[in-house]
Amino acid sequence: MKKSVIGPELEKRDAVPPYRESKQAAKLKRKEEREKTTGAGWFNMRAPEMTEELKGDLKALKMRGAMDPKRFYKNDRDGFPKYFQVATVVDSPVDFYHSRVPEKDRKRTMVEELLADAEFRQTNKKKYQQIMTEKAAIGAGKKNKFRK
Repeated sequence: MKKSVIGPELEKRDAVPPYRESKQAAKLKRKEEREKTTGAGWFNMRAPEMTEELKGDLKALKMRGAMDPKRFYKNDRDGFPKYFQVATVVDSPVDFYHSRVPEKDRKRTMVEELLADAEFRQTNKKKYQQIMTEKAAIGAGKKNKFRK
């Protein structure tokens, strides 16, 4: 009875709804469902809901080349990817004393981890000061050219 067309509000309607949907409507519905996932080749991965935290993490990943000047990362994509997954790394009990991040140092997002990292903040501050002094020097040079 749940799938039945006959319901309590049937008497109020002018026309009886069709028993099954048309081929065109079914085709449209299948196309919309197909666009929501990546397909069977990628295990039907769904597109996640874009929150501010996810956007911040994706921006941090995109700008990771600026974080470590000694490493090169290829950025060949404009914007954010449509399909991706976020995972949590589970620590091994073997590495309890060596390569484990303590509970108090763990953060919810990558951006929070970067902001909590003192060494990263210090290098960013140095880089910012260097850029600002370069801009000031360029600006002072332009002012002197126009005074002549």
